[in-house]
Amino acid sequence: MLRGLLSAPVLTWVGRRSYGLYLYHWPVFALVRGAPDQGWLPDVRALAVTFVVAEVSYRWLETPIRRGGLGSAVRRMRLRRRDQVCGWLWVAVTVAALVVAATSPWVAHSAAPAPVLPEPTGPAAGRTLVIGDSIAMGSSDALRSALGLDTTMMQAAVGRQFAAAPAIVADWAAQAGGPLIVALGANGAVQPRDVEAVVAAAAGRRVVLVGVAVPRRWRDANNVVLRDAAARHAPSVVFVDWNALVSGHPGSIGPDRVHPTDQGRLLLSNAVLEAVRR
Repeated sequence: MLRGLLSAPVLTWVGRRSYGLYLYHWPVFALVRGAPDQGWLPDVRALAVTFVVAEVSYRWLETPIRRGGLGSAVRRMRLRRRDQVCGWLWVAVTVAALVVAATSPWVAHSAAPAPVLPEPTGPAAGRTLVIGDSIAMGSSDALRSALGLDTTMMQAAVGRQFAAAPAIVADWAAQAGGPLIVALGANGAVQPRDVEAVVAAAAGRRVVLVGVAVPRRWRDANNVVLRDAAARHAPSVVFVDWNALVSGHPGSIGPDRVHPTDQGRLLLSNAVLEAVRR
């Protein structure tokens, strides 16, 4: 029964093109999907384009290569082995460069000149702690420049969830006394109890909660949780509406619709600094 199910025409078709689907889906999704507020339609469009590209690759690239067609064409060109190696190396480097340029969140995709980071101003009082994920990690230079190069400690990790913040804040609060910036919530749902634990551990210090601006189903709910917590604990807790800032400043987010460009990193650092000083 299982053998018959796995031999279904649809699954067979997908299986034969699985390598192409895997290879092309990320650059296609990065290039095809639109703005973050368009819902699920951009994902459907990107998925359809991925299947089309994989089919084209299977028919006119992968199958001819498997059948020796490419090798025959090269032999007909009567290229020396050294020239063949150089040619293939050039093709591989070019393809790799295009994929990296199209998909890397760390490459700036704005036509505007790179902004000048603000001069170090120092924290409001004591050492400043920034807790974040890959967004904060990529913005660390801008944040430290705005908040104080020598007085700002970055605690950022790829994929970090908000639930990790209370323990980090508790350890930091026992040693330092400056402002706290929490830029988490892009990788999953934010629970109100975790936000309350962060505020309690901060023990009256200025806490800046940075909102979420990612094309994920939990974005709006997370922003509500963070905004409500700031309202309950004002004025010591301040909410930075990162989603509104991104929407009002085109070009502040890269093609992955998650990580800021140079313009976005400057925008984020200025907003955080303003919230700390408020």
